[in-house]
Amino acid sequence: MSLQKLSNLLPENITELRTNAQIEGAQVCQLWNDYAKQFFLKTISEGHEAINFRDGVLTILISEAAFADEINNQKHKIIASVNRALGKKLIMFVRFRP
Repeated sequence: MSLQKLSNLLPENITELRTNAQIEGAQVCQLWNDYAKQFFLKTISEGHEAINFRDGVLTILISEAAFADEINNQKHKIIASVNRALGKKLIMFVRFRP
């Protein structure tokens, strides 16, 4: 096995990777928010918002702790819809933040 320079192993433009991840994260959050409107009553739809996606974890800001239970009951359907829309399995875990 021959040794290679680290620069040969890394992508030419690492910032491009970061930008792509940010775009993908924004798409996941937007799709979650759009699909959530189909699955929840208006109160719950307006009481939470997907605010961040990174490394398979979607962070949802909730205005009331009780909304977390309702969202947990429907999250698998929304996750499936988002993943299907993007053509790959991205969301692995949903985390709530008050």
